[in-house]
Amino acid sequence: MPRLPAPLIREDSSFASIRPAGSSSTSLAKRCFATTQIEYIRGNVEWVPLADADGRIAAEGALPYPPGVLCVVPGEIRGGAVLKYFLALEEGINRLPGFTPELQGVYLKHEGGRTRAYGYVLKA
Repeated sequence: MPRLPAPLIREDSSFASIRPAGSSSTSLAKRCFATTQIEYIRGNVEWVPLADADGRIAAEGALPYPPGVLCVVPGEIRGGAVLKYFLALEEGINRLPGFTPELQGVYLKHEGGRTRAYGYVLKA
């Protein structure tokens, strides 16, 4: 049996040229990944509210439409500006019921009079 690769944690700085307006910092553009493909194959995932997903490893990509741009890729550690963006969408859906955007990789569940956003992450 072939030896499985050890988890790889790396920082993606391929977007280092993108900066917030008026800032020289690139910290918002850096994304961290932690991947082992075998975890996805074995179904080692769970469904959690996005509000509880900070620091967890995404098991699938997430794409809001509009704008239709993949914001989270499988293996990426959820958090930072991207997680805040999806939580802001969740809040917008609750405050403006007719605003619900199309979401892929993020699932909406109605509970207790509110809509909550959920996603799949690797089991802790």
